[in-house]
Amino acid sequence: MPPTFPRHCILFARLALPALLPHTTCLSIPPSPEHCSFDLDLMMEAVEATLVEGAMLWLAQTILANFLLDKLDAWLRHVGLADDIEKLKYAVEEVEALAASVKGMAAGSRLLALRLSRLKELLYEADDLVDELDYCRLHHEVQGGTFSCATPHGTNGAEQVDGSRDNYRLQHQVEGGMIAWDNQHQGTGVNGGAQLVDGTRDNSGIPNRNDRKKRSKAWEEFSITEEDADGKPVRAECIHCGTQVRCETTKGTSVLHNHLKSENCKRKRASIEQTPNPLSADDGAQNGAAISTHDSDRRKRMRSDEILAHNIAANTILWDKAEICNRIQQTTHQLQKAISEVQSGYIASSTNLCQNTVADSCRRTSSLMQHKMYGRIDEKNSIIKHMTVDNPDSVIVLPIVGIGGIGKTALAQVIYNDLIAKNEFDNRIWIWVSSNLDEVKLTMEMLDFVAQEKCVGTTNLSRLQEILMTYVTSKRTLLIMDDVWDDIDDFQWNKLLAPLRTDNAKGNVVIVTTRKLSVAKRIGTVEHINLGPLQNDNFWLFFKACAFGDETCKEHPSLTIIGQKIANNLQGNPLAAQTAGMLLREHLTTDHWSNILKNEKWKSLQLNGGIMHALKLSYDELPYHLQQCFLYCSIFPNNHQFLSNELVCIWISQGFVKCSHSTERLEEIGHNYLTDLLNAGFFEQVETKDPILGNKTLYFMPPLMHDFARLVSRTECAAIDDLACRVVPNVRHLSILTSSAYHEDQHGNIPRNEKFEGKLRRVVESTKKLRTLVLIGTYDYFLFRSLKGIFQKAQNLRMLHISASYAGFGHSLCNLINNTHFRYLKLRTKEDNQALPEALTKSYHLQVLDIDLHGCSTVSNGMNNLISLRHLVASKAVYSSIRNIGKMTSLLELHDFNCTSLEIAQLQSLSELAQLGVSQLENVVTREEAYGAKLREKSHLEKLHLSWKVYT
Repeated sequence: MPPTFPRHCILFARLALPALLPHTTCLSIPPSPEHCSFDLDLMMEAVEATLVEGAMLWLAQTILANFLLDKLDAWLRHVGLADDIEKLKYAVEEVEALAASVKGMAAGSRLLALRLSRLKELLYEADDLVDELDYCRLHHEVQGGTFSCATPHGTNGAEQVDGSRDNYRLQHQVEGGMIAWDNQHQGTGVNGGAQLVDGTRDNSGIPNRNDRKKRSKAWEEFSITEEDADGKPVRAECIHCGTQVRCETTKGTSVLHNHLKSENCKRKRASIEQTPNPLSADDGAQNGAAISTHDSDRRKRMRSDEILAHNIAANTILWDKAEICNRIQQTTHQLQKAISEVQSGYIASSTNLCQNTVADSCRRTSSLMQHKMYGRIDEKNSIIKHMTVDNPDSVIVLPIVGIGGIGKTALAQVIYNDLIAKNEFDNRIWIWVSSNLDEVKLTMEMLDFVAQEKCVGTTNLSRLQEILMTYVTSKRTLLIMDDVWDDIDDFQWNKLLAPLRTDNAKGNVVIVTTRKLSVAKRIGTVEHINLGPLQNDNFWLFFKACAFGDETCKEHPSLTIIGQKIANNLQGNPLAAQTAGMLLREHLTTDHWSNILKNEKWKSLQLNGGIMHALKLSYDELPYHLQQCFLYCSIFPNNHQFLSNELVCIWISQGFVKCSHSTERLEEIGHNYLTDLLNAGFFEQVETKDPILGNKTLYFMPPLMHDFARLVSRTECAAIDDLACRVVPNVRHLSILTSSAYHEDQHGNIPRNEKFEGKLRRVVESTKKLRTLVLIGTYDYFLFRSLKGIFQKAQNLRMLHISASYAGFGHSLCNLINNTHFRYLKLRTKEDNQALPEALTKSYHLQVLDIDLHGCSTVSNGMNNLISLRHLVASKAVYSSIRNIGKMTSLLELHDFNCTSLEIAQLQSLSELAQLGVSQLENVVTREEAYGAKLREKSHLEKLHLSWKVYT
């Protein structure tokens, strides 16, 4: 006989056994307060605390990995920042060790969780700082690798730059092509001689392309919006009030000074200065800042960041070395202080820590009563067919796979209790496995079903299996292994099933229920049963049984209409139906049901045993790097379909994919991540047929998994898809989904939606730490214009994805992007024959560029500056028009290298290529030219296409 379980386990079992429980029993047990009234805030705090622990370790490892880059290390030493960076590195190493020591403790201590959260914010700042320094290094590399160090009066030119010097500026002379530590005293240079960056200035004091560094300070208050053919400003926009002023050469800087003195601009500046500082005491506390000591420095940094943002339009980024040193030192100091705070919180938490874990029994769903089943007829018949097949010499292992709450255990129970199973098998055994495959324990449980006496005191596996064989030999046995989580290795699996595989065994069948496709693939001997959502009719009957207590109920027609809307949102998941039904049964009133529909209360984590809690069990099994990739995808719309390569590149752009082995590429590791998430049930595959591109495999998140990801990721990710959505401060990944806000009218026009625009304007202050911005759906000119505020705030942007843009606006937005951190751009525009925006040629970190360059006839001369670019989505003509493409040494695909317009020797440096197409090879005349491509040395090459004309 099966063992008996405590009441709370039976309750959870009934919530997790969807289709098989009769409405007279499974719905009669009211939710007990001690098991179903978990406080939502406490549950979410625990989930978010665990995420903070993982994020800390990821950030620390990301920063340390950057420090290990040989080129960055050498550059930092060359410019005299090595000592300060070494101290920062030591602090980050302390954080890495600390993250490991506090793992699992933050969920039980609000104080510790709060301090870890502050430390995480500081790590983000440190990561951005290190990324800025690496951008400086890349700029130096792009501009020819020469680095000049200016010295003050009275010093010799051999003196090395160090952290003690002040009043030096590292100038990114974007147009002039140099980087220099430049003395700010006019007329001084190396050995007190000539200027390092040569240039001219007319009497107007207006900067031109050759002399940006001498610009009047008034230009710091303006962003140049229009230049003439010589690169001199024609129009500029005030960064305070947004006023456009004409600033031709003849007018000099007087027009700028006059505008700054105007009453309108003065009022605007005064109102800004009176506005509370967003990085004030509260925010400083949140980020772990030392408010009293460093608040003025933080305000100065904030002001300099704003100036930096507006200088981007002019493609001039100015760095003050003293300020950089100060930022490094300040970041190090704040990290050290935050580490001390965490350590004290850690001690306090260790003293008062109460282990708060969910007992394994709460996962148990075993209950061997006969129940009514809704649907699943085809799946049941398929299993019965395997059970009755005449194949007595082998053990059949049949897995049932599906996400949490879909009804795997319920189907297995129907099979176990079916009359055919009782007649076909001499022994029927049911064991619950969960996440701990203990061979001794499981063998003892098997014996409980077949042996007359208990094997008390025997813990030797060999002896237990010997006893078991005496009961199963020459008899047919049905073994159901419920809720298998571990990826079982072959040795472990064969050892456990050895008693069923003896020479005298006959027609034994093992049915395994699991959430993991990888488990099914590993142990299954026949095709697994993939359990999907219940069909609409069957699901509606089951939902009525859960909500009304009777599937034939017709007494509440008004509630039936609301119930159908709720049922449609449950995605055919039986456990979701039971979770919602439990809530709906509390009050059979229109107000109560409408409230549940509006707030979607069945998605709450506070319902222990509910659908979200069940999905959380699967989520908790994931390592942090997979949790991170999964949660990030919540910013995309429900049922959004991803190409695997595109999704992996997005993850790489955010630093989620780590290189675990030197021979593995990031793309390979990222695809392994996706496979792991697919095998764990967090993604599903769909095959599509494209008449042009052929068959494709797309990936999407199951709807309930998507809902769960939105719930859990709320502190880092947000999606604005209606007016009611909430964006938390300092969100890092944001999507704007306009499908519900904008619709074309009968004339094909898109009416303006001022409420949605207002929503965007209100979230601008929350986007200052944004790393991702996604815009999907239709929209109008006014919404696109309102995005400007986000770009001006989001100075750490790494990824931009815009599905469709109005003519010219997509590329104008590129001019607002801070190139420093930018890594991924996907832009769809309605303009044909667009050239690559000039501003993007300074995106030295850019890895993916997909901006509809298929119809492009002109490519910027500076495109070869994109030395980190891995993937370029463009037509073949674009590749051939890139001068000096050999400098783009990170490219993984080069689909058409045209030997008519390019010298084949440029292929020599492209050693990372995985796909290469070379055309017009008839232009390669000599063997020496051909050898110059060094194709044999391209160890990563997977696809090679060579073509040439044959003359007859």
